[in-house]
Amino acid sequence: MTYVHNLKRRKQELRTDVDSLCASADQLAQQTETARNLSLIVKSNALRVVSWDKTEIAELDKQLAAKLLEQKNCLQLEQL
Repeated sequence: MTYVHNLKRRKQELRTDVDSLCASADQLAQQTETARNLSLIVKSNALRVVSWDKTEIAELDKQLAAKLLEQKNCLQLEQL
């Protein structure tokens, strides 16, 4: 069960990172509007690209689903 727990924890950490990146990007975009500094919008867009590139979350979803299915199958075999 610790493997599943570790996958869930890692997934949550990545989601937190993505949420933080998006919040920072939004803040930079707002600063761009008030300061009229175009370099801030470039930074904002860069943060958004990084947050979209978190394909590791999808990979963790696949690993988690596979492990949970494996555990379910083991439990079913034990009940036979």
